[in-house]
Amino acid sequence: AGRILAGAGTGRSVTLFNCFVMGTIPDSMAGIFEMLKEAALTMQQGGGIGYDFSTIRPRGAAVKGVAADASGPLSFMQVFDAATETIKQGGKRRGANMGVLRVDHPDVLEFITAKQDQTRFTNFNFSVAITDAFMAAVRDDREYDLVDPSTREVVNTLRAREVFDRIIDLAWHNGEPGVLFIDA
Repeated sequence: AGRILAGAGTGRSVTLFNCFVMGTIPDSMAGIFEMLKEAALTMQQGGGIGYDFSTIRPRGAAVKGVAADASGPLSFMQVFDAATETIKQGGKRRGANMGVLRVDHPDVLEFITAKQDQTRFTNFNFSVAITDAFMAAVRDDREYDLVDPSTREVVNTLRAREVFDRIIDLAWHNGEPGVLFIDA
């Protein structure tokens, strides 16, 4: 009830809801920054926001029409993090974000290790979206596919148990990343 306690009866125009989940983030510059605008307005009113960055093409993927390589979801998460740092909610506190990336996204290892540097993403909690197929691969000690969300093509494979062990090790050391079981 943090938002209720911070906002009810104060006369400030703020939300009394704690958490919001953004819609699908489009894999386009215009779409990403439209989501950032919506996020900024939500944070201005005091809401915390969860985002799934899995729809953004991986770092190094081709960006058609501009002859460039994509910077990947973590680069855009830095932009969202900076916006959160800038907007003081209800004049009282910074916002809070939950960043999610699917375990089968090609940038998952970079995501899993990003918060080892505790000066980055200070306004985000991270969670890896875990699938039943991934957990079966962990159980069976198999490799699993990493899929570019913009093309639906398999771009790499990883040993599932090694990825899961990395998540567990880092969660033990600093509490990040968490996991979200999206199928079960």
